[in-house]
Amino acid sequence: MPVSTVRRTALLLTAATATLGVAVPTAAQASRPPADGGGAVTGVTKTNPPNRLLVRKQPGRGAVIARLAPETRVAIRCQTSGPAVNGRFGRSRVWDQIATTAKGIGYVSDSYVFTGSDDLVAPVCGRKVSTGATKPGRIATERLPLIVRRAPNLSAGEVTRLAPGTRVRISCQTTGPAVAGTLGTSTLWNRITSPTTGFVPDSYVATGSDGRVAPPCRAASPPSTPAQPPEDQAPSPGGGPKPGQAEEGRCTSDVPFPLERAPANRGQFIDWYGDDASRSDRRTQVPAAVTLGQGILESGDGQHTAGANNYFGIKAASKGGDRYRWGDEAVGCVFRKTREVVNGQDVYVVAAFRLYRSATDSFVDHAEFLSESSRYRPAFGAKDDSREFVRRIQKAGYATDPKYSTLVIGLMDQNNLYRFDVR
Repeated sequence: MPVSTVRRTALLLTAATATLGVAVPTAAQASRPPADGGGAVTGVTKTNPPNRLLVRKQPGRGAVIARLAPETRVAIRCQTSGPAVNGRFGRSRVWDQIATTAKGIGYVSDSYVFTGSDDLVAPVCGRKVSTGATKPGRIATERLPLIVRRAPNLSAGEVTRLAPGTRVRISCQTTGPAVAGTLGTSTLWNRITSPTTGFVPDSYVATGSDGRVAPPCRAASPPSTPAQPPEDQAPSPGGGPKPGQAEEGRCTSDVPFPLERAPANRGQFIDWYGDDASRSDRRTQVPAAVTLGQGILESGDGQHTAGANNYFGIKAASKGGDRYRWGDEAVGCVFRKTREVVNGQDVYVVAAFRLYRSATDSFVDHAEFLSESSRYRPAFGAKDDSREFVRRIQKAGYATDPKYSTLVIGLMDQNNLYRFDVR
């Protein structure tokens, strides 16, 4: 389900290398893609028939060089900012550069293009982003000034107070207590450096973005690149550590290798990954129907994989400081903004998601994550009943959404995923 793009970045100064569902194959590409898929990100125009989407020479202005019918696939070369447009997916200042068959390069409003992501999905047009640069924002309180604190915590000492509308510069972002502000509830906090230095809740800062606009706040030493297996090291279908692969370290915001292409629809997701789920079932006794149902729900039919080939939303475990453990199937971890239910409220948090070389490794890790944890051991008493298995892992704390097991069971029923169970 597409999410609102109301706060997508207007200035496009985010790290634009994160791609959720890098490319959507055409109907002709029915077979499962190789792990090193790449190329331009694919989107689909979403206008109401018979209206056509205008392609302009420049973002928001210039001559109309083409008109695209609804459901037209477009290859997005890069993204930039322009006049705000109220489109199918909300209000956005993001414009996508595409190549037309007759007139060459043009621009379409991203508010009419479904990419499977509420973040930038392509590089910024003509701009190399510096991760050390500060990002602009504006204090979005309604009347009262906003307190700037010495640390990302409501109990931290006060530095000063900023009036509504004050322009600020954001140097990095981190997590802290959830704050219900003018722009929703979020655990994201911004470290600002102008007009003063300190921390303010992101839920009170208008940045024009629905995602991160600055790198995570870290120690002064430069971040390391996630560990990778050698280029010629194929994924291990049986699980287990791979030679030369680290199991913990620092997380990054970028992925240093191409991601797998996304399935075109749910049917293709099931076709591609049904065998992986059955193999997992034989090896670990995690029911294949459960694996597929969770994968469909967690990844939105394979469209949202945290920009990390992560089909189950599995996170890396904090080891303290800036170090995380991602285990022996993942090759690193990446910071992503995600929605969770905290104390009955939907809030956005920044989490460290495990990064996988391929979807196969993600499926292997999911099975081992459940089968090797004492927390989920009671579920295996119901390994012959997929519905009860889901209820038990929900009870053990697998997800924060109280409706999680109901949603997974609904997907298993609707798509008859039980046919993949091996018992």
